[in-house]
This record gives sequence, structure tokens and C-alpha cells, in this order.
Amino acid sequence: MIGICGGYQMLGTTLVDDGFESAAGTYPGLGLLDCVTRFASYSKNTTQVQREACPVPPILSAMGSVTGYEIHMGVTGEGTDREAFSGDGRVSPDGLVFGTYMHGLFLNPPAVNALLSYLYAKKGLPYTPISAAGSDPYDDLADIYEQHVDMDAIVALIR
Repeated sequence: MIGICGGYQMLGTTLVDDGFESAAGTYPGLGLLDCVTRFASYSKNTTQVQREACPVPPILSAMGSVTGYEIHMGVTGEGTDREAFSGDGRVSPDGLVFGTYMHGLFLNPPAVNALLSYLYAKKGLPYTPISAAGSDPYDDLADIYEQHVDMDAIVALIR
């Protein structure tokens, strides 16, 4: 399970809100990561980041360097779980649950390849990694559409 931003916060044990995100109170998290998030002010963090995935198998250890951006409220304090990325996030002892504040994580081919190669291996299937020089997925979809849809037939139906 992977939590990004609010999903990361919910993976922790507790969310403490001093009345800035919602009603003041202490709320239980899912308890899948040992960390606590506190909303103590109306302060939003927005920044571009580059981080190294920590060497925790089976997924993070295959990621390497990734980039993204942070835009969040709240501060998540460290618990007993290890850091997921340099300066960010937490990861469970078995490496199968992790959270991060880094939006855009899966726009990084190494992150996609790390996750998919793990999932394919679990199913006993071969995986061909995607390249770093990927094309625009919307252009790829448009090309597939043009190859397989008879637009002349559709226009004739409309007329």
C-alpha cells in the first residue's frame, strides 16, 4: 500500500488537528505506519523535491533517485518505522507499506519500474521496464485510437 500526501497521513497511527484542517481533535489513522501527523497551523508546504529512495526492499530499494513536488498541510513526526525517502516519508518493516509527501512519484520511470517489476514477479510474469525517454501517454492513446477506430464510419453514422 502506498500513500501520497493525505494518503500518507492516513496510514499513520494518529492525526492530531488543532482545528486547522477540520474540527479540533485527535483522530485514529489506519495504523499501518508508526507516525503521527499534526495540523497545528494553517501553513502549507509547497516545494519541488528530489529524493533518494531508501534501500528498503522489495520496492524502494529498486527506485533510486526520484523527483516530485510537495503541497500539503500538517507535519508528520517520526515514529519507529524507517524513512522511505531521504528526508521524507515512512516505510513499514516489510517494505510493503510506505508513505510520502511527494506528488508525482509515479511520473518517474524508476518508481514505476520498481513497483511493476515487484508486482509482475509476484505473479511470476516477465516485466519489460519502461524507458526514461517515454512519450506523452495522451499522444500514445490518440495514436491507438486513430489506428483502431474507423472515423469515416462514425462520421457517416452522425450524418
